[in-house]
Amino acid sequence: MVSQYGAILSNPEYRRLYPLTEEPRLPLRAVRAMVVDDAPLVPENFDGLRIRLLMANYLDDSVLFPDEKLSRQYNQIPFMTAAYPRTILTAGTDDGFPADMRLAAQQLQQHGVEGYYFHTDEATYGKTRHGHMSALDRDNGAARAAFGHVVAFIGRR
Repeated sequence: MVSQYGAILSNPEYRRLYPLTEEPRLPLRAVRAMVVDDAPLVPENFDGLRIRLLMANYLDDSVLFPDEKLSRQYNQIPFMTAAYPRTILTAGTDDGFPADMRLAAQQLQQHGVEGYYFHTDEATYGKTRHGHMSALDRDNGAARAAFGHVVAFIGRR
């Protein structure tokens, strides 16, 4: 949702895809940085029944016959432009969304947006699951490292 909000704020074409009942209260000029934590962004990449059920519920869509228009609307990567806010993206390795985070980082880079992609590489942290940043109580160092990168990125400017 964070990356969608960034696209809504920074791209009028993407904003028109959503029938919002009121304008966003946080204006683009007030956004210091976006933090996109291990998000599913590209519906075509959703693999496995759990994520497909989760996304069908989120999109109010069918698991078996997904609405292609709705899926395209959900994927904001093509709508990330030079106006998109500076962004840090994070991803785990085991059931996270590193491919989606990499694609988003590449899109931002192509548009000259300051961005940083931090992933919990398996050689250093072992396998990290989606939501690893919320698992500080059983952290193997990945969550602390990710938080450190997020705080450092937000603090720059």
